[in-house]
Amino acid sequence: MEYLDIWVVKDINLLIYLLFIFFIFIYYMNCLPSSKPKYMSKKRKSPPIPANECVVNTVKKGNDGAYWQARQSGKSLRWSKCKIDECDNLPENQFWGVSGHGAVILDVNSSPGRRFSEQYSRSPSPRRSPSPISPSGIPFNAASYFASKSPSPSPSRSPSPSPSPSPSPSPSPKMELSKELRAGKELHDKIYELWNQISQKSTELGNDPEYYTHHPDGLVWGYGTQSKYNDLKKCIAAGSPKRECNKLITLLKKDLTRMEKTLLKLSKVKKRQPAKASLKKENTDTDLKLATEYYNHIYKVWDKLAKMSAELYDGAQERMMFHPDHWGWAYPTKSKFADLKECIKKSRPKRECNKLITILKNDSKFWDKKLVYYTKEYEKIVRDQKKREERKVRPCPPGSTRNPKTGRCNKDKVLVHKSAKMKKPCPPGSTRNPKTKRCNKKK
Repeated sequence: MEYLDIWVVKDINLLIYLLFIFFIFIYYMNCLPSSKPKYMSKKRKSPPIPANECVVNTVKKGNDGAYWQARQSGKSLRWSKCKIDECDNLPENQFWGVSGHGAVILDVNSSPGRRFSEQYSRSPSPRRSPSPISPSGIPFNAASYFASKSPSPSPSRSPSPSPSPSPSPSPSPKMELSKELRAGKELHDKIYELWNQISQKSTELGNDPEYYTHHPDGLVWGYGTQSKYNDLKKCIAAGSPKRECNKLITLLKKDLTRMEKTLLKLSKVKKRQPAKASLKKENTDTDLKLATEYYNHIYKVWDKLAKMSAELYDGAQERMMFHPDHWGWAYPTKSKFADLKECIKKSRPKRECNKLITILKNDSKFWDKKLVYYTKEYEKIVRDQKKREERKVRPCPPGSTRNPKTGRCNKDKVLVHKSAKMKKPCPPGSTRNPKTKRCNKKK
């Protein structure tokens, strides 16, 4: 019994040991190349490894030979290219470490399995000489790194003064992002400067600042320049991938080119010179005279149609066509002529007045077509009526009588009595039957 208890205890210890090895194996087997076609394609530049299977800030060598880092993007991880200097310059309380995943950034306060009571403040240091290569292919020298670190009780960063000149530190990602922000601000300011020039010239030429193009933040564009610039600042502050921020810079550049093209177009437009008073008066007089001719012609045609309609339909003048000012028309002729007079009186742009003249011209053509059509109909109806009247007056020829419904003359039907048939003699060799009055052969 004691032997059995010892054996069970040994088996339990062995099981725990195997489970421990199994979990370590699973942990270190992550972040390995995948055999899926997406990761094995030749077009892929990043490492052939799913980023979500790796630890945050893991650095691996990509298919293009450059170094890529697994960075946080929303709820998942994404590979983003980084140089050795960029990957080396990490925020405070983080350092390079080596694990089965390769070179990994470890956080002093929050990395799993490592708890330190002291915080290490990193001061700017010159670029280090080449050091041994980590399993992922990135130079790493942990001893020289931790030797340069001195624990400080306060979390504040205080660089130690050095009497001897040291080489300039490597550029940090924040410095590069500030350059992008500076470029975005320059584009933003340039766009609004050009817009001010465009609005001034537009008011001089068309009495409207947005006559040739709309404001950069207008609703017409949907995504205004100011919104793009604000999104660029948020993108840089959140530390998003560089390509996402570059997309917003590209959109700002497109806005700038659009404003430049509009300004170039305005430079070629000449300012309209005011027409002479006498010439302008002559033009308005001729326009009004022409419109008056169209207006009077429409009503003359209507009078003709009304007379024809009254003759045919017992005084109903609008049986063929409605009056030009009838409420059935969407835009009556009288209203068009009144609007034209007001347009000329207030000296509005000529193209607006010409539109009304064109409408009156089209109306006159329309009424001419209707006059031709209804004249033919009128003549046809009158011709038919005359024929009917002539039929009523003319007497019917002998042997015919007039039908009162149709007015036509129909021939009289001659009724032959049955006895007339009996006068015809029977042929030889046959006798007439007195009952049926038929000729029957002799038997």
